[in-house]
Amino acid sequence: MNRKRATGFTLIEIMVVVTIIAVLAAIAYPSYTESVAKGRRAQATADLGELAQVLERHFTVNNTYANYVIAAPFNRSPRQGDVFYNISFSAAPTRTAYSIRAIPAGAQAADKCGTYALTNAGAKSVSASTVAICW
Repeated sequence: MNRKRATGFTLIEIMVVVTIIAVLAAIAYPSYTESVAKGRRAQATADLGELAQVLERHFTVNNTYANYVIAAPFNRSPRQGDVFYNISFSAAPTRTAYSIRAIPAGAQAADKCGTYALTNAGAKSVSASTVAICW
């Protein structure tokens, strides 16, 4: 009997490979999403810092924070593309003080750090976690 042997993969071998790939993806996906969220948080804190510098320049020229209005593109983070944080004043700025905040929006709305805040004195805070983890 001269029969040729069939070549290829069996169904069991293919299922083992698919299972291994599924397990690796299940492990990698949460790390990836946390890394993306961390990058978005870093962008928001950088934008708050940049806006604080703009406010300080405004204070230097006008001797008050009171008349400053956060206009586009400073009212969102990032400035182009999808909005992940809305930036605004916590309360109207006074002559000698301000408090700006970055409120999560869109895909970042359920972020573990919540809302970021920065004052004219440099005090940093977050609404949902400890400052050391998020800033």
